[in-house]
Amino acid sequence: MLKRIKQDWAVFIGICKLIKFGFIFISKKDPKQQEQVIRDCFKELVRYWKVQITVEGAEHADHHEQYVIISNHQSQMDIPVLYQAIPVPMRMAAKHQLFQIPLFGYFLKHGGFIPIYRGNSTAAIRALNQSKDLFQKGLSLFMAPEGTRSKTGDFLKFKKGPFVMAIEHQKPILPIVLIGTRDVVRHGSLRIYQEFPIHVKILPPIPVNGLTYKDREALLERAFKEMSAVYKEGTRDVR
Repeated sequence: MLKRIKQDWAVFIGICKLIKFGFIFISKKDPKQQEQVIRDCFKELVRYWKVQITVEGAEHADHHEQYVIISNHQSQMDIPVLYQAIPVPMRMAAKHQLFQIPLFGYFLKHGGFIPIYRGNSTAAIRALNQSKDLFQKGLSLFMAPEGTRSKTGDFLKFKKGPFVMAIEHQKPILPIVLIGTRDVVRHGSLRIYQEFPIHVKILPPIPVNGLTYKDREALLERAFKEMSAVYKEGTRDVR
């Protein structure tokens, strides 16, 4: 019982910190200043929650380079961890429903995050234009190719969106594999289980130079194969 009370209190304090940094965030208009606020926020949260994070392959993420960043999606903890692990200024594409949440949606719009509408070609073109604006501002784009969180931890089938974006903008894919976030924040819960470690594996970038729209499937399959192999090896090591 005491442990649950502490976990619920940690969630409450985390929400308060998010709101505090959110108001600082909306006071900033410069993308670099906004980026710093986001990173300061998640750094403080991760430190407060005492989440254990190890990162491998940091040398593959050049903060002077721009990427379409992708990772497996397992938990609400994924985003704080990604902002801690990847030293690359970025904004994320997220399902459009998140932009409809009062206050939180305003934060997302203000920061130039990109709403994703599934099955809407007009909205897809709009997202393509927004991502172009991000790259012009010197930012990278993060997209979760699975489209939703995996309930089992196993990789879900990848969607084509991130790979079309990478080819369209001729930006390399930066694959990230997250291991353990689903143990720290479990599906359907916000409680923090800090005793479980999180491993972040940054894979070498996948170049897209010269690729065209017809290469999207091959690019997707390569990313899926490389990332799922690293995940399987990493989870086997953890066990």
